Amino acid sequence: MAPIDRLRAALLLSAVSALLHVQRPHAAAAVPAVPPPSWPRPQLDNVPPRFSWDTMGGMVFMQLCNPNATLNSPGYPASVMRTLAKYPLVTFEKCVGTFTSGFEEDKVIASCSALKALNPEISCVFYLNTELDFTGFRLFDEFQRHPEYWLLQADGSPVQQHGPDWGCTQGVCPEPGLKLADFSVPDAATFWLIACANVTAHKAVDGCNLDRASHLGSFTDLAPATWAPRNGAQAFNDGKLAAFQKLQGVVGAGPVIANCHPCLEENTTIPGVHSQNLEGFTVAEEWIGKLQVLDRHKKLAKAHYSIRDSSGAGCLNATLVEPAMVRKIERSRAHINETVPRSCCCPKQTRQKV
Repeated sequence: MAPIDRLRAALLLSAVSALLHVQRPHAAAAVPAVPPPSWPRPQLDNVPPRFSWDTMGGMVFMQLCNPNATLNSPGYPASVMRTLAKYPLVTFEKCVGTFTSGFEEDKVIASCSALKALNPEISCVFYLNTELDFTGFRLFDEFQRHPEYWLLQADGSPVQQHGPDWGCTQGVCPEPGLKLADFSVPDAATFWLIACANVTAHKAVDGCNLDRASHLGSFTDLAPATWAPRNGAQAFNDGKLAAFQKLQGVVGAGPVIANCHPCLEENTTIPGVHSQNLEGFTVAEEWIGKLQVLDRHKKLAKAHYSIRDSSGAGCLNATLVEPAMVRKIERSRAHINETVPRSCCCPKQTRQKV
């Protein structure tokens, strides 16, 4: 082949090669996989509530929230903080800082830090609802980005329920309601409960108060028929119980307090969780029997002694916490002769003498 022909052939081959390169479809860029949620390391410094039969002060607790709390302050005057610091156990409810900027998790850490500065031995507890995704929490924002974790109805739409408005930002919860996790999906169960474990990882927060702790294991009712957990109703109950137990393992000695109304009978107490709540407790044989059940199962009992105000609304007025059977029942905060905030459940009466 003549030199000129070889040059023409080389140029033609180069042109064809360049054309093929331009027309070859590019492979789609790899999307980095989202790592599954993972539990933090076991926490060894969480403080359980101290208890003593010596005085009423050794067996009581306070549960409250201040909607004006901030990322830097619990929002209470110094006199109230000194009173709160006398309690063995303080739980900050769902309306911490609902009218201020920032996430509720961080405001609870700030409130617990302020209490720990006054009393390092106090057990300070974070509130988490297990079936209502209240706005204002970091959990709410993150959960919106994970539809694969949402519990669905049979038609494929998310289950949405209603809760008290005072637990949401600006005192108003969104319509058509609040979502919840599909606990039949292990990653969804982990995602939801590590929201509390991540808060207790801070040295100022010791435990978790788990509200709406229904639909657990094989000893409570299954999820409603309108719910369609991806792996079935029993898997929902089992996954939720397993996540509770894992949370207790991470929190260690700190209290994981489950508010499960049907879990107060001899064969329905929650295995693997140290503490249970008695919401609506009153001086009656039925409730003494439930305390005795929890005592036999070595549970720390957090009993809400509720009264009614003039409007008929329920208020957490006199409250007590016991790791054993009740032997005294009376107005439980009479030992503190100071003014303290009433629970969030009575917003029109923010203070009371006890």
